Amino acid sequence: FGTMTAEAAPMEPGEEPGGQRAAQVEMRDVVSFLASLSVEDFGSPKCRDLRKALRPFFLHMRSRELPQDQKEAYEVKKAIRKQVAGIEARRKAMDQRALDAVQLRAERYARLQELQKAAERLELDAHVPLVCDGPALQRNQALPPPPSSLALESGTRSADPESRGERSEEIEVSKPRQCYVCKSRYSLLHHFYFQLCPACAELNWSKRNQSADLHGKVALLTGGRVKIGFFIALKLLRAGAAVVVTTRFPRDAVARFAKEADFEQWRSSLHVVGLDLRDVVGIESLCGFLSARFQRLDMVIHNACQTVRRPPAFYRHLLSAESEPFENLPKTSQQLLSLDNLLWTQHARSTLSAASNAPGALPALAHSEVPTSSPPASTPGDDPSSVTPDPATLAPLAALTCAQRAVIPLVPEDLHGGDALFPQGLLDNAQQQVDLRRVNSWRLSIEEVSTPEAAETMAINALAPFVINSRLIPLLKRRGPGEEGAPRFIINVSAMEGKFYRHKTPRHPHTNMAKAALNMMTRTCAASLAQDAVYMNSVDTGWINDENPVEIAARTSETSGFQTPLDEVDAAARVVDPIFTGVAESPRGKTPVFGKFLKDYHETEW
Repeated sequence: FGTMTAEAAPMEPGEEPGGQRAAQVEMRDVVSFLASLSVEDFGSPKCRDLRKALRPFFLHMRSRELPQDQKEAYEVKKAIRKQVAGIEARRKAMDQRALDAVQLRAERYARLQELQKAAERLELDAHVPLVCDGPALQRNQALPPPPSSLALESGTRSADPESRGERSEEIEVSKPRQCYVCKSRYSLLHHFYFQLCPACAELNWSKRNQSADLHGKVALLTGGRVKIGFFIALKLLRAGAAVVVTTRFPRDAVARFAKEADFEQWRSSLHVVGLDLRDVVGIESLCGFLSARFQRLDMVIHNACQTVRRPPAFYRHLLSAESEPFENLPKTSQQLLSLDNLLWTQHARSTLSAASNAPGALPALAHSEVPTSSPPASTPGDDPSSVTPDPATLAPLAALTCAQRAVIPLVPEDLHGGDALFPQGLLDNAQQQVDLRRVNSWRLSIEEVSTPEAAETMAINALAPFVINSRLIPLLKRRGPGEEGAPRFIINVSAMEGKFYRHKTPRHPHTNMAKAALNMMTRTCAASLAQDAVYMNSVDTGWINDENPVEIAARTSETSGFQTPLDEVDAAARVVDPIFTGVAESPRGKTPVFGKFLKDYHETEW
């Protein structure tokens, strides 16, 4: 055996001798040498010095060894811990399988797989993160089957359990969960909700399926094309109400409603109107038009909001259908858009007529050039107290539809994007464009929010509801013979972001401000309006989707199995509950709730 020695190098000032020796021999060489020794060689006289050198290490290692009896006890404890860990892992897996079998989660997972397959068919260059969310729809319908005559305590009606496909067996998880609503612990799973205790689940299920008799009543609903607004509209239509739905993309909205299985039963009660809620002049025109043509208005629901601002590329796939001339649309579409066509044709003509008579005005458009679904953009006039701008300024803008205005670039970000961030043909569970931006409005702090975005958010979420309420309250108060005291309703769809009695992060301050302003309108006006049987409330929709960028939301879902506890139908049920309950209970002399901020069907703090 060779000796493990080396020439001693001169020591540096302050250098330890032990450190020098350790530096002279690489650890891997020592390990390699020891590994090559056989037991016989190690016991030979040649290795006497090696054994002496290693003796302190042997003694140290021996001192750490447990006595035999303790060693056996340790092995037993180790085996028990391993067995317990295995049992816990199996229990956890069983609990997860039980949760994933709950209808809301199961249907979302099934749709996620469909979206993933659709993404694969597009043969995109990179992996596209997709989120497991969206509504669970019974029997492939947008809402549960029509209600039966089973009475609820509130006087509304609930669907028959058997017709709903409700599972009869009860499933219990081993580890108690916390209820999203009441925060209590529970183990028994509901057939539909995975994060609600039995009591809260039953209440939410009954409310999800409740209805009321709204025949002969008229509703105005803003933002009724997709998600919550779409399901609010369906609930009102299926309850018998005539519904005027506003949206920036009216033709797309008509196509969505036409896909419903029971469309023929209520299509004559639906009117879709194009409206850009950033346009105060257009809002005023709509309110004047409704006041002139309708003899009554029973409910106004302010559902439209801007939480995450989307750039023009997000909407480009909608422009082709929205640009189709009214005369070329199918008869059914023309019927649903008849009010839209009449309203904006009249409005554009009056605007262009005023513009043509103004000094220095541009020539008026020909009759064939008069648009529909195109309320003119609002431009500040010389008089800051006037809501009506100079007509000559509006002439070139009158040719734009509200859909075309949605794609006008307002900030530098609007000029970028393309297929990399908005892959063509890739739609999410709401049949909206998938947005792959890594940062959106939900992540911004105050210094990062652009002025146009802040202005849009305040206009859509707070100013537009204010204008609509102020102009349509006379129509809400209008009642025919025998209708004295008949209830009317205003629902300001709010959110926990607008709540003062709640912890806040620095994110999305403009959204928080707008919802707080909306709540203040309820606080200020509800008591006075109630004297004329107009009942105003703010309603939180509940947690139905993750507003974070899709990459973050998808990663959270994949790593933790996270899903929101409610869906869009639950949110719609919360919005219409004050109406359904109020209509059912008012004949018995009970005053509908008013002036409240409602969350999960109960009053909450402001």
